[in-house]
Amino acid sequence: MNFRSSELLSMFLCVAIFLGCASTPDPPSLDPRFVGVWRNIDSRYLNWWRLSQETATNFGVDEFTQNCSIYAATIIDGQTIRVDYGTTALADLSFESDHLIFLDSEKSLRAVHRRVSESDICLTPNGYLLGAPYPGIR
Repeated sequence: MNFRSSELLSMFLCVAIFLGCASTPDPPSLDPRFVGVWRNIDSRYLNWWRLSQETATNFGVDEFTQNCSIYAATIIDGQTIRVDYGTTALADLSFESDHLIFLDSEKSLRAVHRRVSESDICLTPNGYLLGAPYPGIR
């Protein structure tokens, strides 16, 4: 390979790398209004969500062990997440009277959550569940 060929090849590779990086879309980001920690207001469901613009994490009670369970959901767009465990579904997020509303894509299931502090995750009237995400709690 002569000097000119190697120079052209190098230039081609630089352009290809640049175009590859430039064409990679940013991952979807959740609307900042939904960012925070939320708990289901229905006391029959021990269920918490920790939402950031980049991640959606659900905390609940494992039906067999009664421990705190942690599940990741996928952010689809600014107001939609995909729940990939249990019954897979898309959930649209909205607000109603300062409550976070999860509405499934069929618009048939609805869950209402209120904002809570981070330390409320996996906290029950009997104390923290085993596996709660805090130092000193096992």
